[in-house]
Amino acid sequence: YKLIMGEYGEAVVEELREQGILPAMQATVGNHTRNLGTAPCNLWSTRVSGVVQIPYAFASGHYTNSEQVNIAEWISEMARESGFINFVPQTSQSNYVLVQTESGCWSWVGMQSGAHGVSLGYGCLTLGIAQHEFLHALSFFHEQSCPD
Repeated sequence: YKLIMGEYGEAVVEELREQGILPAMQATVGNHTRNLGTAPCNLWSTRVSGVVQIPYAFASGHYTNSEQVNIAEWISEMARESGFINFVPQTSQSNYVLVQTESGCWSWVGMQSGAHGVSLGYGCLTLGIAQHEFLHALSFFHEQSCPD
């Protein structure tokens, strides 16, 4: 909570709560506050008018034009609904999400230096899976991965 609040601001935290992504309250057991599922570092920091800009590109030859359009629409829908992120085609940005067809569906968690790999391989080209993997790129990880 504090990490997200510090990086993105109270309005973003409230939006995430309203969407059910963050709980309304933190759980504390002993002196340990429940981890909300975001990586403690590697958050995307480029903003335009308060909106986090996340550049993306498709690996050459990995997807048909139709598949690229679908993926772009799916991640744009997620961005619109959030109100605080925007996926933009990569131009000259050195840090960006590189969408590629590797084995399986996966993504590194959080911003990586250079090309950040997101794989939408065989069986992964659905709205839910694409958005799931892009949430990893945004620094969210699986709840079962939390130390608490």
